[in-house]
Amino acid sequence: MTENEEKIWIEYAIPKPKGAIKAPRRITITRQEAIECMARAMFEWQRPGSRGDVPIEDVWQYEKCGFENLAEAALDALLSL
Repeated sequence: MTENEEKIWIEYAIPKPKGAIKAPRRITITRQEAIECMARAMFEWQRPGSRGDVPIEDVWQYEKCGFENLAEAALDALLSL
């Protein structure tokens, strides 16, 4: 990670039983890390029927670029709010 690289700060709370809420959790990730994480999640969501029969590593190299472009567009839309 370079010093000038865009970083994204995420804060979220996880509900506990009976409606109590834990203290918010905060993480900081780079823009590229966010895109890669979102792309893999989108890809896994898109292929639920495989049930892990085909490891992601066997097909990810062919799908990575398209899903990273989709994830980047989604991230840009989210950050423009």
